[in-house]
Amino acid sequence: MLYLADADFETLDSTPMKVPDNARIEDADAPEPSIIDREAFESAMDATFQKFADRLAQNPDQAIRYEFAGVPLLYSKKDSVGNVINKGSIPRCGACGARRVFEVQLMPNAIAELEADDLSLDGMEWGTIIVGVCEKDCSPRGTELGQVGYLEEWAGVQWEELTKRK
Repeated sequence: MLYLADADFETLDSTPMKVPDNARIEDADAPEPSIIDREAFESAMDATFQKFADRLAQNPDQAIRYEFAGVPLLYSKKDSVGNVINKGSIPRCGACGARRVFEVQLMPNAIAELEADDLSLDGMEWGTIIVGVCEKDCSPRGTELGQVGYLEEWAGVQWEELTKRK
């Protein structure tokens, strides 16, 4: 059995980088840019994916990101999972009806960790897997106090885009 028990608080490199004179830096979490800026930028690259890739470059070995009721690092805003997260519309808990919140996500390096003993690394092709859980941490009906009970939670898979769709 494989356990990934190496967990550190995520820290980012704060070394200032030299910005060319013909470029500008904008806050990655700033409100959406103007339509003209968005069209120009999106024609070159997807800003959400670039933020994802830049964050992974800071810690390429991370396999899991955890932050109960936090914000996941999206692979894409444009797919169905990105839409669900951005709209705050993860389906409610099927047991108690409470809202579900982000808790954990698997990062691309988890593929390498999960398939480390396998000689062929051609099975999984996802960008990230995001898990939403009941914010009340409820148990199935009939579970005695102090006993373990299991409920189905929500998982969204953001697939790796192998070819650009038009």
